[in-house]
Amino acid sequence: MMRSKLAVLAMCLTALTRAADVPTFSTTVKLVKTDAYVYDRQTRAPIVDLEASDFTIYDEDQAREIAYFADDARWTFFSCSTSAAPCGNSCPK
Repeated sequence: MMRSKLAVLAMCLTALTRAADVPTFSTTVKLVKTDAYVYDRQTRAPIVDLEASDFTIYDEDQAREIAYFADDARWTFFSCSTSAAPCGNSCPK
């Protein structure tokens, strides 16, 4: 009976030791990346000439500052009715 109690105690101590070996850390987030895709309701064409002032970001019902704004779509969406894309490459035929 005593041996079984010691065995259980040894198993509990081993489990506690292994749990203590797991590294833990805490962190905070200061910047969150958010993508927005904006399309015209009627034509469904992408709207690409937007600026940070055209958006308001809310977190827990409080407006948050937009710290960084990039218009990646300007280089993605373009009309190939012209001979050259904004990036300088030729449009596909």
